[in-house]
Amino acid sequence: MIFKPSFFINFFLVGLSLPVVIYAFDYFVLAKTWSPEFCLENPNVCLIKPNPSFSLHGLWPQYKNGKYPSFCQPCEEFKKEKLNQLTGFIQKLWTNNGIINYDFLKHEWEKHGCCSNLSLFNYFNTSLNLAEKWNYLLVWQSIEINPSYENKTISSSLMETTAKDFCGNKCDFVLNCDNQQYLSGYYMTLSKEFDVYNNSGIKGNCDENIYWEL
Repeated sequence: MIFKPSFFINFFLVGLSLPVVIYAFDYFVLAKTWSPEFCLENPNVCLIKPNPSFSLHGLWPQYKNGKYPSFCQPCEEFKKEKLNQLTGFIQKLWTNNGIINYDFLKHEWEKHGCCSNLSLFNYFNTSLNLAEKWNYLLVWQSIEINPSYENKTISSSLMETTAKDFCGNKCDFVLNCDNQQYLSGYYMTLSKEFDVYNNSGIKGNCDENIYWEL
């Protein structure tokens, strides 16, 4: 059953209408980006200092062979007005600094969401639900795995092991790094029913000791 925080319960079933075509894929990747590193690499996008948090990147249908469907048609047209009920939650979970980039959300919908067999509203609402549920930053902070200005070097294997413990070792979880050294985000795998899933074969690209930017 999909996780529904209290502030989403009234919204989840709104606008339910699946496309006529049912697209085949094997599992989902929930992708998040570490905002400080993203903004360091993309200063033209982040005009103000980002929050020290993992921002939702997207929810991506995937194949077991490492490929993925994209830009599936037919597809519901992206209209930001359909997301009005989710604005506050998008600002919290799907931005680097509270400023919504609708061009980016449109891209995520057209490239990935259109292949998810979800309506526009339910794709974004489901993604937000999952991002809230699988908040690994809180998990790491609970055992004092956290960047600080005094020590920004972190063990990638410790972070990944802790994350897999949190999903009961029933999901695949990998960190992503810029140049294999600078933490940029993470991927976790979910089934098509949004439960945990661990048969994907996805791989991370981080060295053992990585730098966690603030």
